[in-house]
Amino acid sequence: MLISNINQLRSIIKSSSDRTFLVDVRTGKSFSYGAINAVTADLTRELTAKGVVKGDRVGMILHNSIEFVCCYLACLCTGAVAVPINVALDIEQIAFILTTARLKLLVYEPATEPLMSGVLPAEPAVKTLHIGTTGTSGEKPGNCWRVPEEPAFLEDLPIIDSVRFDDPFSLTFTSGTTGTPKGVSHRIRTLLQCAYAFNEAVGFGPHHRFYHILPMGYMAGLLNNLLCPMLAGASVVIDRLFDARMALRFWQTPLKFGVNTMWLVPSILATLLKTDRGHDGEEYCGTKMDFICVGTAPLPTRLKKDFEQRYSTFLLESYGLSETLFVTTNSRRYIQCDGFTGPALKGVDIRIVNEQGGNMPPGVEGDVGIQSRYMFAGYLNDTTGRVDPFPENGWYESGDIGFINEQSHLRITDRKKDLIIRGGLNISPRKIEEVLSSHPAVEESAVIGVPHEQFGEEVVAVIKLRQKSDREIVESELLSECRSRLSHALVPGGFVFLNELPRSSTGKVSKKDLRVMIIKNREKNG
Repeated sequence: MLISNINQLRSIIKSSSDRTFLVDVRTGKSFSYGAINAVTADLTRELTAKGVVKGDRVGMILHNSIEFVCCYLACLCTGAVAVPINVALDIEQIAFILTTARLKLLVYEPATEPLMSGVLPAEPAVKTLHIGTTGTSGEKPGNCWRVPEEPAFLEDLPIIDSVRFDDPFSLTFTSGTTGTPKGVSHRIRTLLQCAYAFNEAVGFGPHHRFYHILPMGYMAGLLNNLLCPMLAGASVVIDRLFDARMALRFWQTPLKFGVNTMWLVPSILATLLKTDRGHDGEEYCGTKMDFICVGTAPLPTRLKKDFEQRYSTFLLESYGLSETLFVTTNSRRYIQCDGFTGPALKGVDIRIVNEQGGNMPPGVEGDVGIQSRYMFAGYLNDTTGRVDPFPENGWYESGDIGFINEQSHLRITDRKKDLIIRGGLNISPRKIEEVLSSHPAVEESAVIGVPHEQFGEEVVAVIKLRQKSDREIVESELLSECRSRLSHALVPGGFVFLNELPRSSTGKVSKKDLRVMIIKNREKNG
């Protein structure tokens, strides 16, 4: 049974009123569901005083915080559309979002004020709301809001009567790693029902306590780490975004606050394996962490096995997109297939098709198409400021390549845009990356195609080595390994070694930036 209306949401939250919902790592303060309801009611009144009404768009340029969560909930209560803006985006991307989103109000904090200064559109004028007690640009009285010191207890989330289950709730922007950021619109219904379905598949409940270190400004920060726990009656420990400094003492916070559930991305897993010198994480995961959820990017097989072996826990990989939300997930309730992201959630259909649109049988690779009851409403039209609707019951072409096995589990083998076309042959980078990453000296790899006069594109492997690895020896061994395990056309024509691979604001390797970097370097060196 899926959640089907606003009153069900109210009932779910009301039943958890006395339980802890949010824990702030900065202050150590805990907030029950009832307290957060009261804080949300206070912020809802503030938005209303600013003239925000149902359908208006409210931008939020904030770091991970209790305030960010309450902004999302206040938008839900007023019927406004939440427009989160990731603080890791560059100023041009932020300016683009602020210009195209047609905001009624922008919420910010002192630390993010420099990101919005000078880029707010002059017409129509956008109102602002400062989170905190005082601002750095001399806000007028009444233009600041902060979480009340002792919020009153409120059982019901104060959603206004005119809010409907099918109303728009969020407008999130993709990271723009392959071009201009795209605004993706989702309804209240699709977000809540998908969160409910995922909870059911994985088994999230009130006893789970999440550790939130992913950006709240992206879908994983909203859906995975806020809506899923909220509908499960679980709690969330809110910390800053994961960084290298955090990696050195990563397990101290989960230990201190009793975390037993977390979402990590492959780059964080790799960083922890490299920098974690203690044994607290190994002991803690082995006794307290039944599993760790992994998403947002493909999980290399070697990385999965190395992490699971060291920390004695299971990594549950899932697959989803901003447009489709969760599509598949693994679970402890059935045997996982290595390299697969599990079966489709309830309400989701997957098809694998060839270039002519014909359906592929199990085990045969093709383009991944998705039909889902959790599908996005449409993309924001940059020119009109309206959302161009996605066809109801339409199939979404994911841009990914993969296949389904006999158990109906999905395996993503590559991203269509990442395919390398060498001499007319389509080459899968991920297949080559799996071979490269299996070498013990390779910490991370990325395979790209660069222009080649004879073949159109040449296969180039970009490698980040582990410490104390001999580059010449590793390159020779990698070349030998590729020749023995891959067909001739897939063997890299060149190797590039970097200390760090460029990443997008969501932590994914930016192959676009890699291509530009390597092409420019080749042109420079003739």
